[in-house]
Amino acid sequence: MDEDALDLLAAVNALCEGTSWRILDESELSERLPHGRAEDIAAVLGRLEARRFIEMRYAEGGTYCIRSLPAGRAYAVRAREEALIAAARERRLFFTAFSGGAAGAVLGALLAFLFSLLW
Repeated sequence: MDEDALDLLAAVNALCEGTSWRILDESELSERLPHGRAEDIAAVLGRLEARRFIEMRYAEGGTYCIRSLPAGRAYAVRAREEALIAAARERRLFFTAFSGGAAGAVLGALLAFLFSLLW
């Protein structure tokens, strides 16, 4: 799922309590998006509805009657957890590479010093 759809799903989940219906304007949805306004909120909502993450009763003139479905809430939680795991993996990889480089530099300097004492 693209980033706009995931951000919009998180916004719908935050605005719709439980599985109750809620009437939302495009402005309410777009102000919850971290990157500003999505390119086409109606199209993204349509894709979310097709994947059965949300349900819409109507969409007219920038006003939507939406409710979040349990599959959408579960997907958003799972995507957030996967993003946290990926970030932790990147930090661990950086630390391992940095530590290996530092250890190699120290070992090289130590060997150069020892060789300089022998000759």
